[in-house]
Amino acid sequence: MQLLLFIAFERKLDVLLQKYISIKRMWRIHRKKNNVCISILTCVCLGNLLLYIAFTNLRAEYIKIKHHSDGRIQTKLNVKETEDGEEHERYIVNEPFKCNQRNVDLIIVVCSSLDHFKQRKAIRDTWGKSANNESFKLVFLVGTWLHSRFSKINNTFSKEISTFRDIVQGDFIDSYQNLTLKSIYMLHWVKTYCSHANFLLKTDDDMYINIPNLFRALRKQILTKFLMGNLITGAKPVQDKSSKWYTPKNTFPEVYYPPYLSGTSYVISNTILSELYNATKSSKYFWLEDVFITGVCVKAVGIFQIHRNDMTFNTPEPFGCSLKSLISGHKVKWQTMYSVHQAVINDDSSVCDKSK
Repeated sequence: MQLLLFIAFERKLDVLLQKYISIKRMWRIHRKKNNVCISILTCVCLGNLLLYIAFTNLRAEYIKIKHHSDGRIQTKLNVKETEDGEEHERYIVNEPFKCNQRNVDLIIVVCSSLDHFKQRKAIRDTWGKSANNESFKLVFLVGTWLHSRFSKINNTFSKEISTFRDIVQGDFIDSYQNLTLKSIYMLHWVKTYCSHANFLLKTDDDMYINIPNLFRALRKQILTKFLMGNLITGAKPVQDKSSKWYTPKNTFPEVYYPPYLSGTSYVISNTILSELYNATKSSKYFWLEDVFITGVCVKAVGIFQIHRNDMTFNTPEPFGCSLKSLISGHKVKWQTMYSVHQAVINDDSSVCDKSK
């Protein structure tokens, strides 16, 4: 009987021992998995921290924001200080003598991107040809990219700069979110190097500008202090987070934007350049360029806005034929810029019919 009890106890002990070994093995495996998970989580956290630091430094370098005691936020561009104590925006590439002649009627600044070589060439070959005369000057305004991306096009860009001498490059990251910075650079450049030009036209590199029609409209102007373009009223900040133009309420708390001109093309008289530029430094910064420059800042200094239906931000059809009576048209691909131009300058109606 004792022998049977001993055998039963021994078997029970053996079962308990096996369970202990199994549990210990599972615990070791679980601990290893936990260690792997902890290591992966640590790497992810460190990676996110490094990305955050890099982004913060980049933003601090190119978008310097100063908080004032009254709650305003002033966005300053990358500047350098001269001996007279004045601050001047820094240009990586500049054409300070572009407006050397004293009888400049119109300076056109085309906002472009570094790699839009074909768009710039198409403009030079078509409506921009008039820039060869003394009364009309044209420059392309670009920003910069991160070095790794910029290095791929650096040689082509350098050749373009030396060949055409119509590139101005500001010291800011070129992005959709920085279009306001680009326009502030534009105002500063014209104010500093071409202030004697009677008018400034701001436009983009996907626009066709009918220069003769524009000059006719400007000659008829009676006002000396104005902005002219396609006036937009009653627009509201977009609250849809999936939208390209999404604007959180804390960045623009008002229900409506002030009346503003479409950023695709607008004209500024030289008499208000300094006022408008100074307003960009004292007004609360806003990332939508046309709303900020031609709405917020214009409202701050009380400049008159002139609405022109013929300065459209649409794509009228048939395009070339329609542009015979318009000043501007939008969304022109560089491939079609040539045919559109031929349709505009050609008196043959059959050319218009083929320009669709």
